[in-house]
Amino acid sequence: MLQEGTIHGQEAKPLPYMLCQMNLLLHGLEYPHITYGNSLTVKVQEIGDSDRVDVILTNPPFGGEEEAGIKSNFPDDFTDI
Repeated sequence: MLQEGTIHGQEAKPLPYMLCQMNLLLHGLEYPHITYGNSLTVKVQEIGDSDRVDVILTNPPFGGEEEAGIKSNFPDDFTDI
């Protein structure tokens, strides 16, 4: 069951993307659904019911900051968090 469509992810940086893929493979997940890209590029208003998930796991952006174009995808009261 875990092998088929239960874990989906996205990573914006090349090295963590590769490490994530390798870690999942080494732990027996043969077909990880991890894509390369920034999940924050989708506007909040465009996220539909089919895109919703039960659990979100994330790492904090260590010293990084998003581009102004990415920040504009969110309402103003969400960008100062």
